[in-house]
Amino acid sequence: MNHVKGTYRRFNLVFLGLGIPGLLSIGAFNIFIDPYGVLSSPEVTGVNHSKPEKTDRARMFKAADVVRIQPKTVFLGNSRAEIGLDPNHPALADGRPVYNLGLPSSNIYEARRYLEHAIANQPDMERAIVGLDFAMFNDHWQQPTTDFSDSRLEKTRLPVDESVSAALSLDATQSSLQTFIASLEDASDPRVAPGDTQNYYIEGGVLKRKLPAEQSMLKRFQTNLRNYLEWSYRRYELSESGLDDLRQIIALGQQHDIEIQVFISPVHAVQLEAIRASGLWSDYETWKREIAEITPVWDFSGYNSITSEAVDQITDNYLESAHYLHPVGDLVLNRILDYEAETVPDDFGVLLTPETVEPHIEQIRRDREAWVAIHPEQVDWVQKMARRLRD
Repeated sequence: MNHVKGTYRRFNLVFLGLGIPGLLSIGAFNIFIDPYGVLSSPEVTGVNHSKPEKTDRARMFKAADVVRIQPKTVFLGNSRAEIGLDPNHPALADGRPVYNLGLPSSNIYEARRYLEHAIANQPDMERAIVGLDFAMFNDHWQQPTTDFSDSRLEKTRLPVDESVSAALSLDATQSSLQTFIASLEDASDPRVAPGDTQNYYIEGGVLKRKLPAEQSMLKRFQTNLRNYLEWSYRRYELSESGLDDLRQIIALGQQHDIEIQVFISPVHAVQLEAIRASGLWSDYETWKREIAEITPVWDFSGYNSITSEAVDQITDNYLESAHYLHPVGDLVLNRILDYEAETVPDDFGVLLTPETVEPHIEQIRRDREAWVAIHPEQVDWVQKMARRLRD
């Protein structure tokens, strides 16, 4: 019996002697590489500067960034804001640090919770610019995605379990290896993702998205619209709880003396045609009326000189039908912040209030009629796509 006990004891000692150093080595490697950008490790070009694994963990690393950066100005919204708004816009020079808290495929509840998180970490917050999108208020999409966690919000540090996981888990180790390889592939410019990496983040929480260079703009538009017709617009019901979340965002601004500026994202005109082809145009107009009752809101959507650009002529303004790029985002911020107003087209950005919303809705209807007369083929292929997906 004593012999057996001695054998077990020796085994345990050997196991611990080998296992603990191995675990510590893995932890040290993961902490140094910091593949998710949540452990405050320094970035070394060619070693860990390119972090493609962050793209699946935006909600975690952005919560950690808020703790670390304590921004005084934040952008809120879904991937429209995340891709289109530049924290380095010169009009925001007096409100730095500025951070883009846009979250992919998010709803308005998440925007509200991340604003509360930002306030908890920066009691002197000055401004929140909130980009709204019709899909954010779909009652069938009000449950946050699986990587959302309330437990990490309104804290001054990342929860222990997530910190441990980021340092010691198998997933973290695999992500560290991918990060190291990606950084080796392109050590020349830390702002550019290597190879075929499609999505990557740069400083300030901005998402950069690459699409295949050989893919035409028309193909990009069609692929994106198909996703919306199949998912976001197939089942839609305007969310009362989502509208209440927006009311709470406005109330938070009043309670904490934060300037809350709200705008409707400038999706391309064909994106609006997908809403219409889904039978949701009346809901879309109702949504605008409801928002205007809650707060003044800048509306950059519609059939204006920016959003109605011919698809085959687009170069710098849109990634595809739903996502505008920084040249458009800069115009949005120029209008909202009253900066270099002469650069903004007169028809781009209308302030909606209970008094102005109805005339504006009527103007959009007239603008659409004019746009359809010029671009009937774009309306036609959106409607044909919608019919095929319904059949």
